[in-house]
Amino acid sequence: ATLGVVEQRQELEGQFVLLSGLVYSDWDPSVYVKDRKEWPDVPVRVAAGIDFGWNAPCAILVTGVDRAERVYHLWEFYERKVDDRRLLDVCRRLRGAYRVQRFFADNADPRLIAALRQGGIPVVASGKKVIGTTANPSGGIGLVNWFMHRRVGDDHELQAFFVEPRCKHYIHETESYVYEDARTGHNPSEKPRDFLNHLKDAERYVLTGIARLGWVKRAAHRNRAVPVVMTSGGRDHMVDHTLGGR
Repeated sequence: ATLGVVEQRQELEGQFVLLSGLVYSDWDPSVYVKDRKEWPDVPVRVAAGIDFGWNAPCAILVTGVDRAERVYHLWEFYERKVDDRRLLDVCRRLRGAYRVQRFFADNADPRLIAALRQGGIPVVASGKKVIGTTANPSGGIGLVNWFMHRRVGDDHELQAFFVEPRCKHYIHETESYVYEDARTGHNPSEKPRDFLNHLKDAERYVLTGIARLGWVKRAAHRNRAVPVVMTSGGRDHMVDHTLGGR
């Protein structure tokens, strides 16, 4: 039998990847994880997804869209025991570093959302719709899968999804994200295991938000693009500041 991408990485390259029930079985870091110098362009619009946490990590994923509607995961923040002040500071610094136009946050904590808004952060509560298959773009999982497999260009042959190599926790979560039945042995389920999924949740929030904003062809454009690059440095000189978290 022909081995899939994940199976090849485990069997032929000796890498550990959790296979049984993997949600994004077509994930391949050799395809999606690219240094910025290999990117075809730079984002002109930027949003971020927030998954709140205390004992579990608070996760923020910063995502950009370029003029051709390609999507780039630019930066991750991943830290435990993040209080209100720290979260507000991180979001403010992300707005400065990446010109984040909108944050899409876990709707499970209205208090934190209100605190961010009071601090001047443009944040929208995002639903927690997870259930669905990769073949169904109406659900959160299917929408992420649709973004991963999108192609752009006149003949729809150009890759349109890229991940910055420093998003290490995101990469690890993607390669460990399995359906619940893979762990329990129960009847097949469309619900992923609620474990090691903080940046995956943040990804669903931000990609759902991007689709609703019309930054991709699922909806019409509404806003004029503003480049997110330094004017004197060329396309590889995107503004970037380390925030003290991964």
